[in-house]
Parts: sequence; structure tokens; C-alpha cells
Amino acid sequence: MQDRGKGSVRVIGCGRWIRGDDQVGLLVAEALARLRLPRTQVETTEAPGAELFDGLRPEDLLILVDAASARNTQPTGSLVRIDYRSAPDRIGTRCRTNTHTLSVDAALELGLELGMLPADVWIYVVAAEDFGFGEEVSAPVADGIPEAVRRIRHDVEAWLRCKEPAGA
Repeated sequence: MQDRGKGSVRVIGCGRWIRGDDQVGLLVAEALARLRLPRTQVETTEAPGAELFDGLRPEDLLILVDAASARNTQPTGSLVRIDYRSAPDRIGTRCRTNTHTLSVDAALELGLELGMLPADVWIYVVAAEDFGFGEEVSAPVADGIPEAVRRIRHDVEAWLRCKEPAGA
């Protein structure tokens, strides 16, 4: 883990390595880790759950990156950022029948109920289409990875600037 000052960032890429587009969260996290952003810890998980909360503090930013089925309003490979605390309809409520996101949803809802979530929780969802067995992501998802990395990097850097003491 890199240095953790006031207002550190924890990025967790979620997915399954051999499930096609489902691995996009893992791939985005790996690319972000290579950037070595300050005060940012980046990791991947194939089984998100209670481990999401290890070492989190109220002043931290938790970022989850995951895939979800593309819809007509969200083309494959596109990225959406959800501010979990201000979402009018939390993901856990919207996706209760989607077993792909159940573990992430359940963990976030549990963390919220137990008061373990930091003030800022962002979820970056990459629209995906192929969750079958395979080591390759679809072309539209692969094309969207650089933009996801760029946008998350930009958002993390902006969030960290807001946490710097005045005059620093």
C-alpha cells in the first residue's frame, strides 16, 4: 500500500478472470495500479464481501469498479459513475435479481447498515455484454478500458486535491 495520509483512496476492481467481460473491473484496477497514484491503494478481488471494509476510515474514498449488463441506454464499453451515498435508488435495491452484482450490493448495504462505509463511495460501472467463460473481453469493453482508467484517475486526483490542507 502506498502512503495513507488524511483522505486516502482505496480502489477495488471486482470481477472474474475467466468470465469474459466480467474481468473489466480487474483490468481497470491493474492499469490504475501501474499509475501509482499518491495516497491510493489499488487491488482486485474475485469475491468482494466483508474484505471491502478492511482498514477504511471515514475520511477515505472507496471506489469499486465492476461490470454490469449493457442496456439500450448504456452501450457496451461505456462507463457510469454512481455516488453510492447520494444515489436515490441504491444499487442493492435496483439489482436484487441480478446475481452478478449481488455480492457487491450486499457488502455495500451491510457496510452502510454497520456504519463501516467512508463518507465517499463511488462505483464505476462498465457496461458489458459477454459474461460467459473466456479469457478475452469483448472489443467494445476492451476499447472502453483506457477511458475508464483516464476518468477514474482524473476523479481521484481531483478528490485528493480537495483533501489537501490550504496552502499546501
